[in-house]
Amino acid sequence: MQLYYCLVGTGPDTVVVPAAAFLVQKFKRLSPGLTLIFYDPRNRGRSEAVSDTTHLGIQYSLSDLEDVRQHFRIKKMSLIGWSYLGAMVALYAAERPEQVDRVVQIGPIPPRKNPYWQQFLTLRAARME
Repeated sequence: MQLYYCLVGTGPDTVVVPAAAFLVQKFKRLSPGLTLIFYDPRNRGRSEAVSDTTHLGIQYSLSDLEDVRQHFRIKKMSLIGWSYLGAMVALYAAERPEQVDRVVQIGPIPPRKNPYWQQFLTLRAARME
């Protein structure tokens, strides 16, 4: 799977932002003092299209984010996620807190306790297997 990425800045702290296709221009002004890594998740923007839809879902988004972290040899990063990607970066941080410094969510998918919380947990457990 080939993911498109764009590097902006050379600071000591790294911020990873999924959704390069539309967030690079808006967030590149944050670059003084930071290294910003923007990337497009699979099947989005300039990243490789996925023909087998069984290879889509949050577990693949989490895996791609980890691949980006490993590719750039990042020990600890901050994450910015918008909408679905806001939920994804929060889940990544919950699963790998030792690799995440900060999380910024912009309009993340809101979990609702009633009546959807149990359904959300059941679907998430099924997808994670």
